[in-house]
Amino acid sequence: GNQNKGNANKQTVPAKVQPVKPVNYTYYRKLNKTGRSLAKKAKLNVKTLTAHQVSALNKVRLNDKRPAGTRLTYRQMQDITNTLVKQDRRYSIPFFKASKIGNLPAATAKNAITGKVEKMDIWDSWPVINAKTGNGYNWHGYQLVIGMAGQPQVSDNHLYLLYSKYNNHSLKGWKNAGSIFGYHETEARQEWSGSATVNKDGSLQLYYARVHAAIPWDPKVSNHQMLATATIKLKRHKNRTLSIGKVYNDRVLFQGDGKYYQSYKEWQKHYQNDNFCLRDAHVYETKKGNRYLFFESATGSLNPASTNQVYNWKNYGGSTKYRVATLLDSIDNPYRMDRISVANAALGVLRLTRNQKRPKVAKLYKPVITANMVSDELERPVIFRMNKRYYLFTAARITRGVDERMWAQANNTVGDNVIMLGWSSKHLTHGYKPLNKSSVVLTASVPANWRTETYSYLAVPVKHSKNKMLITAYMSDRSFK
Repeated sequence: GNQNKGNANKQTVPAKVQPVKPVNYTYYRKLNKTGRSLAKKAKLNVKTLTAHQVSALNKVRLNDKRPAGTRLTYRQMQDITNTLVKQDRRYSIPFFKASKIGNLPAATAKNAITGKVEKMDIWDSWPVINAKTGNGYNWHGYQLVIGMAGQPQVSDNHLYLLYSKYNNHSLKGWKNAGSIFGYHETEARQEWSGSATVNKDGSLQLYYARVHAAIPWDPKVSNHQMLATATIKLKRHKNRTLSIGKVYNDRVLFQGDGKYYQSYKEWQKHYQNDNFCLRDAHVYETKKGNRYLFFESATGSLNPASTNQVYNWKNYGGSTKYRVATLLDSIDNPYRMDRISVANAALGVLRLTRNQKRPKVAKLYKPVITANMVSDELERPVIFRMNKRYYLFTAARITRGVDERMWAQANNTVGDNVIMLGWSSKHLTHGYKPLNKSSVVLTASVPANWRTETYSYLAVPVKHSKNKMLITAYMSDRSFK
């Protein structure tokens, strides 16, 4: 995921939003058929409607057919926020005792940029998995984890391979095999979150986000994210250590098609307020050996980010009264409309060709989840099959949403706004239904500046279990107490 973690939580509530000045006369007769129907169902006092509000009701699209997959709706985000604020024990993240939390010794290692042994933070991490089951892979008696790590408070996000004996639960048992892409890394080129599995010949296939993050930060040329892949050959040594023998076939897989998924060039047109996302590729392999990647992205030109999304009735959810009230409240709120104009988070899916080590995109599917008008970021998708259904999860922040009241309520009540969401389907590439009605799975329970704050949630199914999964996450930063 994006490691601008501090910025993601530091949203500022506008001191005062200036509403559009009401008109002193009614425009009821100018309501069209759709507008009149909505006004009647919502029991509006049409005599109080302004010209601006009448125009908005007339523009509502009841049956928008754009390729949106399953929508995360405005009503669902409100329900998710309510669940977080109420601290429902079914979903709130358990409390951890800070004094019992230890840093991983293997995080002290040779840094990919400086070449010096340093204490590094590990952010997103993921086990090397059996892509057909989602379970952690037993690689010649070792369990392998790839982690994005770097110097605290520095733009240093690169990938390292960690390992320990399979089923070893000791922190001290973990070792660091080193930087996957060597020791001439820079802040300008980084590697962000992804996934990894094992090929038929025992090599590892890594899927990750290659990122051009120009320093100093310049939005016009920075934050260029691309889905990429590379093959890793490991070496086993007599002293029972592992090292990275060779990394090859490093190549870009996908940069956005511009239609289903936003391309970098599209993002640059309105980069000032937008959050570009194309990362976090998670691999899933069918019984027939076809590999799919689920990834974080944003909707493209077929369903673009725009203030016009406020007129798409399918984005709202809830009753007609709720939808009308939210519409009228939003159009008279310039701050929220500005956020709505760039809210286009999506979880996408593509199928790869059968060449495991040098794959290309064989087929691109429409997004499985979209959040137009609701949120600008859904991170770290993970997919696996359990009990004849596919389960899809993502990590998110309410602060990436458009409604300033929601994230202010979360931050003021709990002190953080991180969440984990989930859906399930009988079909791999479509038909996902929200878990727990709103899709809520986990909600924040401690302030963001606590040592035990967590994020970057990743679900791993428990081997031989039909109903259990393990949730992994990173825990805060060393700079926190």
